[in-house]
Amino acid sequence: WTVWQGFNSSWTHQGRWQYAYDFVIDKEGQTYRRGGTRLEDYYAFKKPVLSPCKGRIIKVVANLPDNQPGVVDKTNNWGNLVLIDTTLGYFVELSHFAQNTIRVKEGEWVEACAMLGLCGNSGYSPQPHIHVQVQATAQLGALTLPFSFHGYLELERFVANDLPAENSRVQPICANRTMDFQTAFVLDQQFTF
Repeated sequence: WTVWQGFNSSWTHQGRWQYAYDFVIDKEGQTYRRGGTRLEDYYAFKKPVLSPCKGRIIKVVANLPDNQPGVVDKTNNWGNLVLIDTTLGYFVELSHFAQNTIRVKEGEWVEACAMLGLCGNSGYSPQPHIHVQVQATAQLGALTLPFSFHGYLELERFVANDLPAENSRVQPICANRTMDFQTAFVLDQQFTF
């Protein structure tokens, strides 16, 4: 995945919603193949979206239609979404899932890297992407909070805890089985560096 927008970006991550990230998939600087006129042309469309944290699912919206490329839904800003209560005093929202592809239900507990659904283009979204934000309350559109990502790969380099720059290519460590295994600690296991 490629970071399309980070914190306080020039497009939509501003003001009370400045602490958010948007991810697309690109190949050679393009987020789509052919003409980019159909949703299926976009590399991110209907790709798996994994949970960035563990917690309880407290809100799911799944039935909104996907927009055609270049069109946004100004009424349903967040589109199809999953809202997770981390039980640590903050909430994580992921937005713009494809219509009827969310696989989790309200009340369900998820672990980090659990499959949530498929990337779409619902809500205020001109192209298929996934929006991630941490917020202070469970209310949709709540004030966003600063956060960082932990345990990801950037250019095949392990990053323990940071904020990737815009246009960076990242992969959650749990999606790379070899790296996930190499960084998993077993009780009483010791490593020497």
